[in-house]
Amino acid sequence: MSSTLIIILYDGAWEKNEGSWNWNEKGQRSKCIMVEPNITFNELLDEIYGSTEIDHNCFDVELSYKPKTTIDIAPIAVKNDKDVMAFICWQKKDNIPLCVTLVRKFENIAFKEIFVPELDDIEDFRENNDDKSYSQEDDDNNDDDEDDGGGGDGDGDGDDGG
Repeated sequence: MSSTLIIILYDGAWEKNEGSWNWNEKGQRSKCIMVEPNITFNELLDEIYGSTEIDHNCFDVELSYKPKTTIDIAPIAVKNDKDVMAFICWQKKDNIPLCVTLVRKFENIAFKEIFVPELDDIEDFRENNDDKSYSQEDDDNNDDDEDDGGGGDGDGDGDDGG
C-alpha cells in the first residue's frame, strides 16, 4: 500500500456562517504529513503532535474534516480507528484537509469550591475543644522557661556567655 499525504490545518475552529460550515484559521498554521493508509487513531495523534508545534502537555486536540458533498453538512469528528479510515478514503477522493482544533487541558478541569472557615469560627472551635493536643502544643511552644536547644546560655540576652 502506498503512503497518503495529509494536509493538516491547525489552531483554528469550525464556524457556521450563513448556513455553511467553514474552517476559521486563527493562527493560519498548516502542515503536510505522510501516513500509511492503515494508520491508527493513536498513531495519527502521535504524528500530529510530533510534526507540529502543538504542546501535548498544554493541549488536547479534536480532529475533524468536511467532505465535499452536494449538500452542506457539519464537520465530521475523527475519534477512533474507523473514523481515521473513513477520513483517508475521503481524503484520497477529494484531497480534503484534516482540521485540528486545540483544546487547552486546564479548561477540562472542574474546579471545586472549598470551605475556608472564618477566623472567629476557628477561635470558637479552639475554645470549645481545649483538651485537644494542638492546644497543648501551642502552650509548649510558648514556654520561655525551657532551653530551646539553640546553643544560647538561656538568659535571653543574645550572647552565649555568662
